[in-house]
Parts: sequence; C-alpha cells; structure tokens
Amino acid sequence: MLEIVRSIGAQPGLRRVRIMARNGMIQVSTRPEEVGQMLDKRAEACYLCHSSSQPLEKPDVKQTYRFYRLVRNA
Repeated sequence: MLEIVRSIGAQPGLRRVRIMARNGMIQVSTRPEEVGQMLDKRAEACYLCHSSSQPLEKPDVKQTYRFYRLVRNA
C-alpha cells in the first residue's frame, strides 16, 4: 500500500497523501514523519464523522476522502 500512496503522491501538483485509521491516527503518509501521529477529530477533515459523541460507523464513501487546494496570495 505504501508504494501505491507514494506513486499517487508523486503526481504533479500533489503535496501529500495520507491514510488515517478511524481513531484519527495517520497510518500511511507520503511524509514518513507523520505516521503514527493523531489528528484532531475537530479538524475539517475529521469533523463529519466525529462531530457527535458516537462517530459514524459507515459514512458514505464520498465523505471518506478530502482534496484540498493550496491558495497562494498574489
């Protein structure tokens, strides 16, 4: 799986690819130093599933990934 993530992460314009466990731990990343870190469940990427005391057991597939664009100031 790591090789697939690295291959995807090497595409032009991509800065990072991460796969997280349900508990918010980064399991795979194109940045090795991130592996094992916990994400803030209140962060935008996590909020949908973790906004209540009981996380969603099976969210809609379209809600399980995020794309972010870097906006640069002119």
